[in-house]
Amino acid sequence: MFTGSGAWSIGGQNGRTMATSRKTVIATVALTWALGCIPPWLAASGLLPHGPASSDQAPVWLAWIFGLVFFLAGLAVIVKTLAGGELDAGGGLPLTAPRAVRAAYDVIVTAIVVSLATLFSWVAFGAGARHFSVYAEGGVNSVSLDGSGEMSGRVAFGLAAILGWVIVCSVMVSIARRWFPRR
Repeated sequence: MFTGSGAWSIGGQNGRTMATSRKTVIATVALTWALGCIPPWLAASGLLPHGPASSDQAPVWLAWIFGLVFFLAGLAVIVKTLAGGELDAGGGLPLTAPRAVRAAYDVIVTAIVVSLATLFSWVAFGAGARHFSVYAEGGVNSVSLDGSGEMSGRVAFGLAAILGWVIVCSVMVSIARRWFPRR
């Protein structure tokens, strides 16, 4: 429960409570999120068992990028929290953040959006067959379409890839304007 004084009240033994700073809670959640990179990386390295290989196996670098997105997202939240910007809904760091921290944060954010756009692009435009399934549930009706069509899946991911690269450009322009303002 958030106490409103910048601390969370977590119930302890015998009715005692332990106050935890909001930054600690956010950083702990972000660290857990960042550790989400480990399973895809271990699977890509062959150290974690996975299903049988199929004839249309995705390249190993996709698992590395997928894991990188989790790692960088957690790292971005940790950097932002430690810089004092956890309450800023705009996604940026506070103006008091050191220049080096701001540069690292901008690199992390750019790498996240480039990685996601790359993943979507490979699904949409990469070589090999794709298998898509769609499941939708609404009230008493549900629809399941296994093998709903390679073309429809590629079109959906193609649109997401185009949007992803537009976001990459937007982020890079925003960062460039912040680092090199017009005078």
